[in-house]
Amino acid sequence: MALSAGRWHVISESEYAWEREALEWLREHLPNHDPWHVWTNFEFIDDNGRVNEVDALVMTKEDQDGRLILSKKRARFEKAWKRIEAAAAEGQNVE
Repeated sequence: MALSAGRWHVISESEYAWEREALEWLREHLPNHDPWHVWTNFEFIDDNGRVNEVDALVMTKEDQDGRLILSKKRARFEKAWKRIEAAAAEGQNVE
């Protein structure tokens, strides 16, 4: 069963057929239950000003006991993601 719409978040559609096909394969093969969530096709700017492209970010528990492992890199990403969501909610372009 494919990931439901509540677990599969398309930020922007891919312009490439091969990429859309790969993402659909991923969606069909991931479990449709917690803790699985995916965000596709977005970019973010790192602390050094470099643009990073992400085709698919898969979020799940990070160890065999279901514990989340915290990291500075992950915290920076979460902060950037909140800015992206706020801009999208206001209809602003995200760069």
